[in-house]
Amino acid sequence: MPSAFLRLLPKNSLLPYQYPVFVYKIIEVGVTFGISIPLWENKNRVKQAKVASKAAVTRQEDSWQQFYNHFRNLYERTNRLKTIADNYKQSLAVLTNTDLLKKALDAGEISVLEYVVEIGLYYEVVNNALEAERDYRKARAELEEWEL
Repeated sequence: MPSAFLRLLPKNSLLPYQYPVFVYKIIEVGVTFGISIPLWENKNRVKQAKVASKAAVTRQEDSWQQFYNHFRNLYERTNRLKTIADNYKQSLAVLTNTDLLKKALDAGEISVLEYVVEIGLYYEVVNNALEAERDYRKARAELEEWEL
């Protein structure tokens, strides 16, 4: 009967190996030695190696696909953020009316409350434009990080 000693022996050995066994029977006590001939020990090694090789290739292809998808998504996100930031810039260039609001306030055509509300909305749009520009530049920096 093999003991724990056999578990320490290499499994890929092609040579027979010996192991000690202690035999205890009711009538006699003694030490017996045995020999094991590994006929089927390496039976599926080639199949296992081929499967392991295919698994490694599949893992490599999966890693490459994840890497490619990450950069494609980052590139598309950067382009969307650039479009948003450019739209904000164009809108602010066309719709800047702080001078008109000041003139209307001075002429008494609008109240101070209306002026404050309109200026507040204008600066909210300016803040959104700056945030969009910041997000675009951060995404672009992340995209260009790999060029350095």
